[in-house]
Amino acid sequence: QLEYFQMVDAITGFDNDAGTISVTSTVPEESPVFQGHFPGMPLLPGVLLIETMAQTSGFLVLGRT
Repeated sequence: QLEYFQMVDAITGFDNDAGTISVTSTVPEESPVFQGHFPGMPLLPGVLLIETMAQTSGFLVLGRT
């Protein structure tokens, strides 16, 4: 699903009163985003981590409204 830039796989927890959300996000090891990001020790690029947080925040806003 990374090819479609959908980073959040599932919402695993949501607490409307506390304003918190938990999600899972899995990027396959063979994904091209790891090319050049430390072969042998793949590291997800920071811009994709930020995108995952942005999508998670969007789900939190949807849940709270």
